[in-house]
Amino acid sequence: MKTIKIKLYEFSELDKAAQQKALEEWRYINVDSDNWFDFSLEHFHTLCKALGIATDSDKISFSGFYSQGDGSSFDSEIDPVVLAKSIAQGTWEEVASIGRLKLSPCPCRQAVLNLIKAQFIDYTAVTKRPSNGNWVNLEVDFWYDHNQCSNYQHIENQLNLLKQWLTTVIAALNQYLYRCLEDEYEYLCSNQEVQNTIEANNYFFTGEGKPADYILSLSMPNP
Repeated sequence: MKTIKIKLYEFSELDKAAQQKALEEWRYINVDSDNWFDFSLEHFHTLCKALGIATDSDKISFSGFYSQGDGSSFDSEIDPVVLAKSIAQGTWEEVASIGRLKLSPCPCRQAVLNLIKAQFIDYTAVTKRPSNGNWVNLEVDFWYDHNQCSNYQHIENQLNLLKQWLTTVIAALNQYLYRCLEDEYEYLCSNQEVQNTIEANNYFFTGEGKPADYILSLSMPNP
């Protein structure tokens, strides 16, 4: 029989080098769960709602954060009239992080937007996640009775401007979504947040900063 005595320490009792070792050992403790990103997804959902874009948190995909091909994507249904009005009025700015998202006004003439609102022009405007990869696949189409329009070419030109604008807006939103997720990930992996979690859970360490949870489990009596 052999008895070994090991001194264990709380995080605050470790020296600076051991504390840094402990932080590295537990670096990803706050992002190990499947819901660490819930706040970012809910924020994005609220922002899209303010813009007239219907999203579902269960239909947002991403990978990250420091490899080629990382990115985000989301399914949505877009109301271009509400979107144009919201951006013009700036109501979305109350939701988005200041300076992180810039959306340009809709270049389409209001008269054409009114035709869409009155359902003289029908439309489909959705985004769909690709089966592989991380980007936004935007599908936009407009249709109406050309025979009832004396200014058919003018309307077509305006709708093309609207399609191009929607592409720009959706790309900006997707980039914003990814940056929000990346910011939250880095925040949760920061020294301060990792330390907060360590101290909240009363974790113990060896003098070198190695986690002592397994050692402690050996000292517990068998049930």
